[in-house]
Amino acid sequence: MVTVVLAGADDDFQLPVQSEGKLSFSVDVCQFEGAQSATAVEVYYSIDLNQFVTQPVDSGKKVDLMIHLALISPTNDTIASFNDEKSFSLSDAGKESFYSFVDGRRFEMSLDAATLLLTVKDEVSNREGTVEKFFRVRRFTDELSISDPILSAQVQKAGGNRTFEKSGLVIVPAVARTFFDTGNEPRMFAYFEINHLSFTEGHESFYSLQYQVANLKGDILLDESRPRLQNSGVNSARVEAIPLTDFKSGIYKLILHVADLTTNNVCAAERYFTFDSEKGIDDLLLPMTAADEKKYLDQIKYIASQEEKKLFHQLSLRGKQQFLLEFWRSHDPDPETSENEFMIEYFRRFAFCEKEFAGGINSDMGRIYVTYGPPLEVVREFSKLEFTKPVEVWTYALEGKVEFVFVDRHRDGKYGLVHSTHRDEFNNPNGQKEAQ
Repeated sequence: MVTVVLAGADDDFQLPVQSEGKLSFSVDVCQFEGAQSATAVEVYYSIDLNQFVTQPVDSGKKVDLMIHLALISPTNDTIASFNDEKSFSLSDAGKESFYSFVDGRRFEMSLDAATLLLTVKDEVSNREGTVEKFFRVRRFTDELSISDPILSAQVQKAGGNRTFEKSGLVIVPAVARTFFDTGNEPRMFAYFEINHLSFTEGHESFYSLQYQVANLKGDILLDESRPRLQNSGVNSARVEAIPLTDFKSGIYKLILHVADLTTNNVCAAERYFTFDSEKGIDDLLLPMTAADEKKYLDQIKYIASQEEKKLFHQLSLRGKQQFLLEFWRSHDPDPETSENEFMIEYFRRFAFCEKEFAGGINSDMGRIYVTYGPPLEVVREFSKLEFTKPVEVWTYALEGKVEFVFVDRHRDGKYGLVHSTHRDEFNNPNGQKEAQ
């Protein structure tokens, strides 16, 4: 059996990118197998036109936008670029429904990486927003593979609009990958392409499909299977309608698995998205200044995975709030109770570290205390003749007896970890020599 690398596992666009500057828009990228061994890179962007409304009624106002998009190679050469002008009337802005402009471009690329530059400027106010994002280009081979899934809130039969036409359907990307509880069985559509299935003319061939939705903790909340789908060629395209009715507000991961039933080869893809069941609530429950963001990330850095920390940086302000709420909720050992015992204990440890250890949560002692809790025994060895520097040894019962040895190298109260018998920690049996 051949296992193909999981598409999106190290995705530079784990989540859409938000622009910097005074004009706000979202950018997302999906990659597909292209022609002649190239990769088709599709760039989507969405501009919320409500941000241009300055009065309750701006029905006569128009917005003129200048849009510049470019792909730059690692050697700083321009691979492709385009300029566009768009004019909009604001007669529909400010209504209950979202009023956004969504567009996209497709590029065939043979490079391994590129930088995406997208600038949008309002010619009237001179407000401008910019996205500059490096990303890796996927390499599609002749093995079974699956494209990045396009996540959409609406799918319809192809008509006059060919910008987002896929296999006879118009798939309009939800560029921000945010879906709302509309009160009428909310759902999300996922479009994806499967490449290099086994197929022989005149013979039946089949593949299986499984899609799952997981929370940040990795718990599978939705699991659906299509055990036997017939393919009509070596390549196939499919749309799945994924129900979101039972989901709470939060950040989730869509996981797709495809297996060729002839060869038993498998491939997979994944994509993060946000579900908001409280569309009308715009106020942030948590302050979100730059200092606040750093504080929140500091608070979870020892228990969040690298993927979660990378995800946090890519989120909007509201997305960061939802992330934190979902993060602590996912660690609640008993969600049925009103208290989150894990969070209470974690912040008790956090407060203790900030008060008792030089360097607080950022010290070695702080990290060990937050991660493993208070030690069963603490031995302070700074009066023995063999040591010239203060030493502390912490003992834990973690699948057996485990020790952590700390030395105050500079006699300034900041103890550094010099040795541990824990299998996942720094191991240096000669570490205590630093105290001599």
